[in-house]
Amino acid sequence: MSIDKASTGISVLRCSKTYPNGTQALRPVDLEVRAGETLVLLGPSGCGKTSLLRMIAGLESPDGGGRILFGTDDVTALAPEKRNVGMVFQSYALFPNMTVAQNVGYGLRIRNLPEAQRGARVAEMLEMVQLTQFAQRRIDQLSGGQRQRVALARAIAVTPRVLLLDEPLTALDAKLRESLRVDIDTLLRRAGITAIYVTHDQAEAMALGDRIVVMDHGEIAQIGTPTQIYHAPANAFVADFVGSVNRLQGRVEDGLWRCGNAALPWPAGAPASGLVMVRPEDLRVADDAAQAISGRLTARYFLGSRTRLLVDIGQEAPVLVDTSERGEYAQGSVVHLRIDPATMIVLPPA
Repeated sequence: MSIDKASTGISVLRCSKTYPNGTQALRPVDLEVRAGETLVLLGPSGCGKTSLLRMIAGLESPDGGGRILFGTDDVTALAPEKRNVGMVFQSYALFPNMTVAQNVGYGLRIRNLPEAQRGARVAEMLEMVQLTQFAQRRIDQLSGGQRQRVALARAIAVTPRVLLLDEPLTALDAKLRESLRVDIDTLLRRAGITAIYVTHDQAEAMALGDRIVVMDHGEIAQIGTPTQIYHAPANAFVADFVGSVNRLQGRVEDGLWRCGNAALPWPAGAPASGLVMVRPEDLRVADDAAQAISGRLTARYFLGSRTRLLVDIGQEAPVLVDTSERGEYAQGSVVHLRIDPATMIVLPPA
């Protein structure tokens, strides 16, 4: 193809956004996106992730002093069509007077790609999003999920230098979402496209992101790889938002953290009053109470690949335990839980 496949890095420099009604959606943010990486902006509704994406796209302007660079080029004042970005947002922005194939091929046509190459690329994109049989249908004959897939295919078809995606899989069913994650990841890596992907879905973030930016109240709470975000959260908000986590109350004595019968080495350098958090899958059901935290089983849920147990150990909330063991757990029975010290997440007190 004759389309430019060169990727570019993105620099966001002290960008903030306050809307005319006085709402501050984004506090001053600095962010570097590496050329060719997929960066995921993750956070709850209203955290500023979409405002940041729209500023990178050129659909919103940063407050005074904020700058956005593509490579070494300052694009802060450039219109969206001048930035050479592909965009997929929650609104489909499709052409209702065109067929599915014509929509997907629109960007290729205005770039004067030869008809034969254009047809081959459109066919490839339609196969990727599982819409080959809908090629000649009009947009108003499609479901919402199908329309979003057309929008995704159209943005990717031109192999843009920067691809911006705002929850493009939201309207799709779970099985298709999982399939498309793999397809999107494969295509982005093959083409070397720099991509910024907005989602509130932790599974999408973990599956697609080279790095994840967790946002909270208009600020960046943490930037890291999926492994870093999950196993070494910077604070309690990140730990709570990304996956499930237990907060365990204990005490530190003589270099040991004590909770129930458990006495585990306290991490060097950790504050004595630090917050201890443990992921549900890092708790192990034991045969006896030695070096264990004991409690009564209040509920169990079979989830296919694992069973989730809720265990009351006398603290503010039941402890969540995910186990792949196929044993029977009777409600009300005593359960003993062990923790590998290496899996403890210790954070400064709030």
